[in-house]
Amino acid sequence: MYKCISIILVIFFFSSCIDPPPARLNKAYRKQLDSLYAASIDSLDIIVEEDCNQKHVSIYQSAIDSIQELRKEEIESILGQ
Repeated sequence: MYKCISIILVIFFFSSCIDPPPARLNKAYRKQLDSLYAASIDSLDIIVEEDCNQKHVSIYQSAIDSIQELRKEEIESILGQ
């Protein structure tokens, strides 16, 4: 009896380690996935564009401030000589 149960458990154990077959996509399901992907890319594109614009303004302003500070120091050192 125990031998039969142990054999069944071993069979179940090894059968659970087998990978399932890959999913097969039919034409309608593939079209649905493509449209969902395209919609998500479009929404992400808008978000990334807004984020880029916001970062561009802050980075650009920081660069201008840095250059202005550098030029101010150069002018002060020239005038101080």
